[in-house]
Amino acid sequence: MIIKAQNCELEVDRDKEVYVGSAVNGQTFRDWKDLDQHVRAQLEEIELQAVNLIQQSERIIAAVSN
Repeated sequence: MIIKAQNCELEVDRDKEVYVGSAVNGQTFRDWKDLDQHVRAQLEEIELQAVNLIQQSERIIAAVSN
């Protein structure tokens, strides 16, 4: 999953690493396997929210196209 918005980004690859970067805070890299279960669960929730936002965007764009 990759999320980019207003000069910041989050990239999560459950088999490899997590990257978060912003102009304000710089870049942070973590190995997925090194994150505790609570942090993984929070990142998985963010991913579900991103899927919901994408689906909502698809509906909005489809409505404009019709």
